[in-house]
Amino acid sequence: MNDTCSWAKENVSRFRRRATSRQRWQRLPPPRPQSRRQPYIRTPESSPKELELSRKS
Repeated sequence: MNDTCSWAKENVSRFRRRATSRQRWQRLPPPRPQSRRQPYIRTPESSPKELELSRKS
């Protein structure tokens, strides 16, 4: 029980720190998609939308 409580407190402080750094991330431009350079790797988890995009490109 004690371990989970200390873990929760640690998580809260980590989340607060992350919240302040998130504002910095919002200013950055979105990351460039790698699909242009990399060939599409088909996986069983891939969604139909991703498959459609890979066929179009």
